[in-house]
Amino acid sequence: MVLPEPIAAVWGKRLYGCDLCQDPCPFNTSPRPDNPPVTGELGPSISIRLLLSWGLTGEIKQKLRGTALGMGWMNYYTFIRNALQSAGTGGDKTLVEYVKAYTVHEDSVLAETSRRVLDRFLHP
Repeated sequence: MVLPEPIAAVWGKRLYGCDLCQDPCPFNTSPRPDNPPVTGELGPSISIRLLLSWGLTGEIKQKLRGTALGMGWMNYYTFIRNALQSAGTGGDKTLVEYVKAYTVHEDSVLAETSRRVLDRFLHP
């Protein structure tokens, strides 16, 4: 699904919703001692440029394997849609070429999202 404009306008630099689901998640109530949670991995440590590049080359699942983002809980297309949306609301115009590459993607949601993001870059 292409994000409705009111949601897209306030999306920010998210790859997925808020983190409120982490508090009640049963998998977070008893972390294993041999695998303690690592905080601070999201945000500036994740490059939208790399995610969009890996999405085009098919490397994204391999590159994220073994991380919280590689657990398979989010559909690949949803993940890339969100990365495209983040590129648009983040305002980094150096991402235009990466976003433009998705305008001809076989998935209509990714193609439409990338066109909307490009339009936002051109008409802020």
